[in-house]
Amino acid sequence: MVGSLGAVALLPLFFGQNAREFFTSLNWPNYKSDHHELASNFRILLVIITVLPILAITLYSAFASFSGSPIVGPIPASFFSRIGDSKNYLLPLSTMFLIFIAHAHREKSSRFAFAAALLLNLTITLGYLLHLVTNHHPIGPTEWINLLHFNVIASATFALG
Repeated sequence: MVGSLGAVALLPLFFGQNAREFFTSLNWPNYKSDHHELASNFRILLVIITVLPILAITLYSAFASFSGSPIVGPIPASFFSRIGDSKNYLLPLSTMFLIFIAHAHREKSSRFAFAAALLLNLTITLGYLLHLVTNHHPIGPTEWINLLHFNVIASATFALG
């Protein structure tokens, strides 16, 4: 519920040019369509304070799963317990990936596109390794080569887009 409200609240950000044209056509008082340095600084700060906690929590939980350390998870009867660990870890990373893609497209920013590519590779790596660990598959040379193949395919597909 909160996520969908947040997505609706962010729609004007992704359609900034259309919003700019709309407010200009209304002769909005003192509306200037130039780019402000303050907005760029806040955008960077917002990315830092949202991305770092998500990455820290996800990576901590994933590495705890890899090492076999028990971590307190969701209540067994909850939705998050039913969907499993790998989806719980990968859903925030996938959402962040899509947000970075949207920002890269909107801002025409290669930095956001590069960050999205890194997140895609991190998501694929964690997804495959969590699949192996949760299904009790031994991780040998074949699995590392498969992981390399998955990341090369993801990087090549991302570069084509």
